[in-house]
Amino acid sequence: MEFNSLAPRTWRPLDDVVSLSFHPSDRDAQPSCLSWRGSLWHVVGSGLHWSTWRFLPVRSSRPDEEPSTCSVRTDFWRFQAQVDPGSPVLSFEVRGTGREWRLVRLAAVFELPGG
Repeated sequence: MEFNSLAPRTWRPLDDVVSLSFHPSDRDAQPSCLSWRGSLWHVVGSGLHWSTWRFLPVRSSRPDEEPSTCSVRTDFWRFQAQVDPGSPVLSFEVRGTGREWRLVRLAAVFELPGG
């Protein structure tokens, strides 16, 4: 099953810590599972991956030194996953900076409760 970004869905913004498992491949590691709120979601199909870079100023502790910059890379993944073959398929968008992954958006082809 390929990720279909055109399917009608209702996106809900979130900010939950999640953990991702990746399976190795020849070129890029693709997410295989997402652990969220006590459930293990298995990725179905292929997902979308993109990254952003930001250069942030770092002030020196000495007033006579020029500020420097540090680069921060943020990775994003958008994929579909389900708990088991009979469960609904949800779309997840996660953001990773450093070692932490966060679920930033959740979508379904049906209305999500509490949205």
